[in-house]
Amino acid sequence: MFGGMFKAFAQKLAAEPPQTLLREVDLGAITEMHRIGFQPFIMIRVGGWSARESWLICETQDDAPRFVHDIVANGLAARNPFIGAIDKALRLETAAAAGLLCAWATGGKSVFSAALLRDLPWYERGRHPFYVGYPVFEVQLSAPERASSKEKSAFLAAVADIYTQLPGNDSLRKALADAFSLAARRAQESLSGSPADAAPLVSR
Repeated sequence: MFGGMFKAFAQKLAAEPPQTLLREVDLGAITEMHRIGFQPFIMIRVGGWSARESWLICETQDDAPRFVHDIVANGLAARNPFIGAIDKALRLETAAAAGLLCAWATGGKSVFSAALLRDLPWYERGRHPFYVGYPVFEVQLSAPERASSKEKSAFLAAVADIYTQLPGNDSLRKALADAFSLAARRAQESLSGSPADAAPLVSR
């Protein structure tokens, strides 16, 4: 009985995705991690691209060249500024990545929406040892966002904070941290005119 109710609730959430930019990791993301067998370095759930949602997966940092090739080849890096920023960051083009992210955060309403899924729900904690805390992203390509520039700036800072706090001396994680941190700083400067309020770049 309860299993059926939970499944129906999960299906309702999938059909009507929440609009908030910061959410907990959901059942769909957990299911994808189980399918792969571990939490990939980058997970981007894309909606509005085809008849059903799909995942862009970069399993490990060593897999980044293939991932970058694929999102360029399928046109998503050029079509969507958020995915394009991930592409630039993985190419170590930090300023270009930050520019795309900052423009999204400060440029008013977009024709797409993005969200960050972080932390497992309380009832799932301890059940998935493969979850290491990497951000899980969601991009709806044809869902106009409702988030304010302030909310999007906080989103950028939250992503930067996650990548900064994760352990490991790995260059691509730091590159993503730098890109999101620089974008958050520029967005905050644009919104408040107070550079001191922004987080510094990750030291390499």
